[in-house]
Amino acid sequence: MPILIALSTLIQLLLIIHAFKTGRRDPWLWVILFFPGIGSVLYVFFELLPELRRTREGRAVASKILKAVDPHRDLKRLTAELVRSDNVKNKIDLAKECIAAGMYAEAIELYQTSLKGIYLTDPDIMLGLATAQFLQGNFTDS
Repeated sequence: MPILIALSTLIQLLLIIHAFKTGRRDPWLWVILFFPGIGSVLYVFFELLPELRRTREGRAVASKILKAVDPHRDLKRLTAELVRSDNVKNKIDLAKECIAAGMYAEAIELYQTSLKGIYLTDPDIMLGLATAQFLQGNFTDS
C-alpha cells in the first residue's frame, strides 16, 4: 500500500511539474492536487495525449493503433476515392494498398486498366504490375 501512495504522489508531482513548464498551471494544479487519481487521468487524457499526437512518433503510434483496430481502413478510403474520381493516380494508390493487403488479382487488374493512353509505357505502373504478378505467382508474366 505505501508503494501505491508513493507512486501516486510521484505521478502527481511529475504532472504538476509538466503543468508548470507548459503554462497550464492554474486550472490543472488544483485538479491534480484535490482529485489525485482522476485528476491525473484527466490531465493525461486532455493535455498529454493530444500533445503527443502532434509529434512524429505520436502520429506513427496512432497510425499503428488505427491499423491494428481497422486493418482495411486505407483500402476502404482509397476505394471510395476511386469511386469518386476514376483516375490513374487513384487506381495506382489503390493497387499499392491491394498489394499490401495481399489482394494481388485486384492490384493486377487496377494496374492493367491504368496502362493506357499516355501511361501505356509508364515505368512505375509497369513495375507495380510486374510486382503484383510476381507476388501472385505469375512469374512468366512479370
